Amino acid sequence: MAQQFNDEDQQWIREAVAAGIAAHANPQAADPADDRRTPNWRDSEAGYFYPDLDISEGEGDAVTVNNDLVFRDVHLFIDKLKDAVAYRGEAMVKDRIPALLRGSAQLWYSTGIDQLMKTGL
Repeated sequence: MAQQFNDEDQQWIREAVAAGIAAHANPQAADPADDRRTPNWRDSEAGYFYPDLDISEGEGDAVTVNNDLVFRDVHLFIDKLKDAVAYRGEAMVKDRIPALLRGSAQLWYSTGIDQLMKTGL
């Protein structure tokens, strides 16, 4: 059975994702480096957030599963998203976040928050 996040966990995840993305946003000036970024994106560049990944896949907060980096720890996942924002741009990374969630994180995103909250992330 998938791990369920309590209200406090859900709030913390919402705030962490929003803060991670906002930390790299500069609404007052366009980043000239954006013009040099390639539009190609592979979800595997950022890895996946799968907090309830079965321990049989490996121990630790981040493991490699079938050549993909999978994070159990939301802090490590946010750090990786920050890195991706630095070289891919905020808009591209933000658009891909739902595809990077697995397990209970995907279930929470799909059914646990409304469209307004999703837009705010």
